[in-house]
Amino acid sequence: GLYGIVEELLELDPLSGAAHNSLALISAFGDWDFQAADSEFRRAIELSPSNAWSHYGYSQLLAVLRRFDEARLHLDEARALDPLRVDYTMTLAALYAWTGDPGRTYRVWKQAEEIDATYPGLHQGVITGFCSTEHHHEALAALLGANQKYPDDPLVLAELAYCYAVS
Repeated sequence: GLYGIVEELLELDPLSGAAHNSLALISAFGDWDFQAADSEFRRAIELSPSNAWSHYGYSQLLAVLRRFDEARLHLDEARALDPLRVDYTMTLAALYAWTGDPGRTYRVWKQAEEIDATYPGLHQGVITGFCSTEHHHEALAALLGANQKYPDDPLVLAELAYCYAVS
């Protein structure tokens, strides 16, 4: 499987940051071995500090571990290295939503919208973070637009129902 392929890559080049990043992703989100994943992400970043994907992947692990401040730092680094990746910005917005900061959630979501207003995941899990704020009209409008685009998406429908309920 994938683990074997990555192990072969590491035998050929033990200093490959990309291979260590792949091993970290497999450890984190395949094996649920967060300790090994943490070690591999740190090694990947040490070997390839300008690899935005390693910082992004590590931020995902850190968020799962509820190490939100560290996750934000690595998301900031990923965004600095690759500022046009809207998924990095959306993940930061989601991080603010998870930590109960609707103001920052909204501001970062707007940044993501400026990067790519057509990004399919622009609504997912973030807009509900500001449905109960002064921005609820924009949240509803965004969700209604997503519902027109993806009428059978259960996540959009659930978020739309939630937004109506709290606004």
